[in-house]
Amino acid sequence: MKMQFAVALIAVLGLSGCGGGGGGGSEDTDVVAGGVTAAQLVGTWVQTNNIYFESTPGNWVWVRTRRQTIVVEQSGSGLLFTNCVSGDSLNGSISNNAVTFPVQPDVAQAFALEVVDANTITGTVTLSSISEADVELHKVSGDTTIEVASANLTVTALTPIPLPVPNSSWDQLCVESQLQAGEYFTEFRGRVGSSFDVSMRFDSFTPFVAGTNTYPGASMIVSGNFSLSSPQVEGELSDPVSGSVGLGFTSQAVSYNISNLEMQSDLGVNVRVNGTINLNSSWLADESE
Repeated sequence: MKMQFAVALIAVLGLSGCGGGGGGGSEDTDVVAGGVTAAQLVGTWVQTNNIYFESTPGNWVWVRTRRQTIVVEQSGSGLLFTNCVSGDSLNGSISNNAVTFPVQPDVAQAFALEVVDANTITGTVTLSSISEADVELHKVSGDTTIEVASANLTVTALTPIPLPVPNSSWDQLCVESQLQAGEYFTEFRGRVGSSFDVSMRFDSFTPFVAGTNTYPGASMIVSGNFSLSSPQVEGELSDPVSGSVGLGFTSQAVSYNISNLEMQSDLGVNVRVNGTINLNSSWLADESE
């Protein structure tokens, strides 16, 4: 039961559920902490959650690390924190040098994170008597539609009619990753106005290594979803039918080179993706010390 409670709050920290409205007074000029105003907190942030489990009294063991793109906007008298990949949001009120989040389903009490400065929000959240999360948010831009990676992709719906959608310019492109024993994933979501969005997820049982993964029978799994608005086509992606993903590393960057990756949806619509996705390696979750 304690671990079920912990998982529920981890979900809240990951912004995987929609939160209730925030309270407390806050205008653009209201000081939150050390001269920081609510307006200065608006932008794109990277949020890192390090989850720990107390195996014996005083001995905390790392469980998982999750890193996400979070968009912060002003909403009424508070701030709206939105998970860029999932699109789910959580409202927080700001006062007394902190952002306070309301009680969520299956969570017994509200929790608060400290506003350190205009670029840092942090705190430790007690999940249960034997588990906790260290949460850090670092601002990467004052823009709420920033591209935190680069992608040059061509997406084609093969059925019911060919529909080429080339993309090298995105209105928004965000990243999420998680590392824990037995699972590692990186997920991307790109949006171009109201025309379409593409989400791709790369899974592995261990942290990724350089090389080419060919489908079917690859060690990495590609999953996710897609949406093409003309004609309206959307669905979940299952295991690829064919194609490959080449993974490359430099000192600071990670590249996913996608070649003829063809995937099937539950709607019976096949989608083929070609191109390259690049991101800074700092966006990938790693094991906490």
